[in-house]
Amino acid sequence: MATINTNKIEMELDRLAYQIEDAQRRLQRTAETMLRKSQDAVQDAQHMIDGKPCSISWMNFMDGILKEAHEAKVELLKLIERQKIVQSFITE
Repeated sequence: MATINTNKIEMELDRLAYQIEDAQRRLQRTAETMLRKSQDAVQDAQHMIDGKPCSISWMNFMDGILKEAHEAKVELLKLIERQKIVQSFITE
């Protein structure tokens, strides 16, 4: 009986490890998008200061990107916490 439970726990840990990696990749992609949009914002601001044509359309995307980053962070933290809890069953 204990072997079955240990196997289930190990399977859950494997699943969580995969989900954590996926959440980390999602957070990284979001961070890269934020960086790119921030660089665009700096360039547009410089164009504005220099009196050159510029676009502030990047501002329309920032709210969505920030929301996605927050959701990715929350998901990652939740998965890591769950992993710690499941691991505690093995160490007991």
